[in-house]
Amino acid sequence: MRRIQRAIDKEPIVKSLTDGEYPCFREIFRLLIFAAILGLKLKRREPLEKVDSGKSVPETYFANSPVWPGLIYLIGIVETTSTGVLQANDQAEDTLATVFEEYANGGLAFLKERFDEAQVDIVSLIDIINELTVTVPARNPNLADIAII
Repeated sequence: MRRIQRAIDKEPIVKSLTDGEYPCFREIFRLLIFAAILGLKLKRREPLEKVDSGKSVPETYFANSPVWPGLIYLIGIVETTSTGVLQANDQAEDTLATVFEEYANGGLAFLKERFDEAQVDIVSLIDIINELTVTVPARNPNLADIAII
C-alpha cells in the first residue's frame, strides 16, 4: 500500500496534538487513526488539497496498531458499499488509502476548528470526545401525564 498522506493546511493541528512534553498523541499514525474515525462519525470526508509527500506515513507504521487492518477495510467497505476494496491489487489499495486519508482530513479539519476556540490539551480533547459520544437518556415519562382509565 502507498504511504498515507495528510494535507499541509492541517500541519499546525497535527503538531499541536503530537508535540510537547505531554502530547495528546505520541505518534502521528495514532492521531490519523483517531481523526479518520472522527471524520467517519461526523460524515466529513474531505479531499486533500495540497500534500507534502515528505510528511507521508508509511503503511508499516500503522502495523503497530492492532485496529489498523480491520479499520481501513471497514471504512473502505462502508464508503464504497462493496467488498471490491478487499482485493489484493493496486487500485483497491489506492482506494482504501484515499478514503482513509480523506476521512482523516475531515477529522483533522473538525479538530482544527474546535481547537481554534480552545487550548490544545488532553482535557479539551476528552471534552470533545465526551460531547460526541455521550447520549442523553430518554426522558422518563411523567406519571402525572398518563391518563388513568
